[in-house]
Amino acid sequence: MEPDADGKSGPIVNTHSLVLRNSGNKSAQNVRLGHHFLPNVNIYPDITYHVEPLPGGDKEIVIPTLVPKKEITINYLYFAPATWDRINTHIESDSGPAKRVNVLLQPLVKPWLRITIWTFLILGLVAVVCLLFEVIRWFTI
Repeated sequence: MEPDADGKSGPIVNTHSLVLRNSGNKSAQNVRLGHHFLPNVNIYPDITYHVEPLPGGDKEIVIPTLVPKKEITINYLYFAPATWDRINTHIESDSGPAKRVNVLLQPLVKPWLRITIWTFLILGLVAVVCLLFEVIRWFTI
């Protein structure tokens, strides 16, 4: 437990989100998200789902149908010592396993800044190539 602003210790609260998207052209039937244990969950936007217990004690969130191009966000809230890598187990549907893509959020670079950076990069590259030609010419004379 870490101390809070008053010097008292409180529980450590962890959170993470999982974005689930059907990028195919067909509806995904019976999408199943496995969990070692199921903490507090919030699914946005609201969709129909149910939780099924598995024989080993794990649980699955089952989404009956996920239409094409539909994207949902599943937010998890849990307390230490649980961490994000010990919660989710698998993602699959009747069509087979889903492809997992881990992403890190990063700020987008403004177009004018990207153009400026590429311009200086190309100018620097041209300058280096010209310098190499001059050095080669100087040694061959």
